[in-house]
Amino acid sequence: MKEIRRVFVDTSIFIYFIEGHEIFGNKANDFFKYCLANRIEMKTSAISYMEFCVIPYQKNRLDVINSFKELIIDLDMSIYSINLKIADLAAKLRGKYKFLKGMDALQIATAIYSGSDHFITNDKKLQSISEIEIIIIEEWQ
Repeated sequence: MKEIRRVFVDTSIFIYFIEGHEIFGNKANDFFKYCLANRIEMKTSAISYMEFCVIPYQKNRLDVINSFKELIIDLDMSIYSINLKIADLAAKLRGKYKFLKGMDALQIATAIYSGSDHFITNDKKLQSISEIEIIIIEEWQ
């Protein structure tokens, strides 16, 4: 794996961290600590925000949403909105990778558009994407 300078964080990593997932929560915590210690620029998208907040809104858990917002601030993370260039790149990715779902394509396209050199997720099927280096949290140190 090449050196990480700018990383795009997929939704699952936030969920693991905030919920304290018994297996991946510590790995997410270690990853965030690593990024902070090494001054790695972290990015995500409005899609991650939306995906994260669905269940907390269903359960009226505004405290969880506030914890997520605080995490984004504490990590000094940039959040990207979807624009036409990202949507076009996502369409190209879906054309190339038939297994890619719409939201995943938008996430990866946003990562590429934002200049990220890595994309951290726990979705192993994304490892076949060649446009950006994929990190699987399960395999993190």
